[in-house]
Amino acid sequence: AKIAWPMPDIDTEIEALEKAVNAIRLQRQEAEWLRDTASAYDQEGQFQEALEYYNRAMKLVPSEAVEERVARITQRLALVAEADKLVIQGDKQEKSGRIVEAIASYKSSLELNPDEALGQHVKRLEDILNQRKRQAALLFREGVEQYRKKNEAEALLRFRESMLMWPSP
Repeated sequence: AKIAWPMPDIDTEIEALEKAVNAIRLQRQEAEWLRDTASAYDQEGQFQEALEYYNRAMKLVPSEAVEERVARITQRLALVAEADKLVIQGDKQEKSGRIVEAIASYKSSLELNPDEALGQHVKRLEDILNQRKRQAALLFREGVEQYRKKNEAEALLRFRESMLMWPSP
């Protein structure tokens, strides 16, 4: 037979420990939910939201894996911001007619943050440049022919048109 003596001090301490254990369990569950939610945002490319949830999870239960993920997302956001600046720079260059510089800016942006639409835009710009180069070469050859025929005015016109299409020495 076993006799149980009432021990209010020990019972109170056990209850306090049980409450503390339950609080830790709840805290871990909440941190897990926050990490799962952050991961879902991360996979969708919503990095700001993912960071917010990861940081909230870290406050509850610190984790080296989450710290590493936060560092990668932060780095990714910095790259995206730099890529966006390069796109804005490229847009300004393109609008001012400096297509070669615009393409260079766009390509630099693509190295930091791949973007299919921007890649297609760069391809179109490169096609336009190649077409301009071909047209400029054709106009230059026509100018040379006109010059050989002693038609200097017509030759000069072709040379100027060629320079407008693609400036070259």
